[in-house]
This record gives sequence, C-alpha cells and structure tokens, in this order.
Amino acid sequence: MVKTIQLDTLLTLGIGLFFAMWRMEREGAEPFWRQPAYGVGFAYTMMIGVGIAVVCYLVNPSWMWMYWVDPGAIPWWHMAGIFLVGYPASYTFGYLLGCELDKVNMNGTAFFNVLGLIFTAIFITFGRLWAVADFAGFHAGRAKPMIGMSPPSITGLAVVLLIAFPLAFYGLYKAHGRLIE
Repeated sequence: MVKTIQLDTLLTLGIGLFFAMWRMEREGAEPFWRQPAYGVGFAYTMMIGVGIAVVCYLVNPSWMWMYWVDPGAIPWWHMAGIFLVGYPASYTFGYLLGCELDKVNMNGTAFFNVLGLIFTAIFITFGRLWAVADFAGFHAGRAKPMIGMSPPSITGLAVVLLIAFPLAFYGLYKAHGRLIE
C-alpha cells in the first residue's frame, strides 16, 4: 500500500473492486449503500486508508504529492475535500464498477488490472517514493532516502509507513473475514 495522493486514487478504486468481489448474491437487489460489503469497505477506506493518508500528509505533504505539486500553495480546505470526498468517491466508483463488472463475470480481471497499474506506477515513480524532502529540497537535489544505509538512518515517514502497512493489511484481513462469516 503506497500512500501518495496520486497512487491512492488507484488504490481506493482497487479496494472498491475488491469489496465488490466479496459481496453476496443476496446483496445485489439492495441499493449499494445498504450492502454490507460496501459499508465494510467504506469504513475500511475511511478509517485505515484516509487515516494513514492524513498522517503521511501531516508528516510530509510534499511526499504525498510526489513532489509534483507544492503543497504550500494548496489551501487546507482543498486537502480536506480530497480526503473527505475524493477518497470515498474513488472507493465508491471502484465498488460500483465492480458490481457492474460482476454481472459479466469480469470483476476479478478488473481488480488484477488495477493492481497491475498500481505496481507499474510504483515501479515508474520509485525514485520519488523513496526520496524524502520538502518540495524545494527535492527539486534542489537535497532529498534523502526513506531508509538510508550509509550512514544508517530512518525518516519519520518511514516509521509511519512501517507501522501503517501491517495495520492496513490486518484491517483488510479483518474486513474480509467479516464479509465471509
């Protein structure tokens, strides 16, 4: 799980597809917002996904924008909108897309295609993901690696992510378990 705003859009779309795959046949007749799979996935997205994203943003806002946008120029209410509307909208779009693709038995294919897109994007942008600096420092070449070996060092962002990754996967495991009970 990568916590940058651009990659999170793909990630929350994929989470929506994932939870749509696990909805029960009986849920198909209900409106999507009443389906347990949607609700569990939405709660996961808001508590875990948005929670980790907000903490990462507070630790290093430039990294969250992958150094393409100067976060100092973005008003706080725009960021609140991205976290409170953008993330849920991306999840909901993924869920609704998954429900439609499920009708033609293609939800799993779409999920793995989105997963492939996420891994491709991580590979392409790895230099920006591994680098930690502020916006000006990154563009001036003063970024340091998230975890350094010479001399040994670890950034605050790396600590947050090392705690967040297991939490996110455990949360996904528990959410999935709740759906298949």
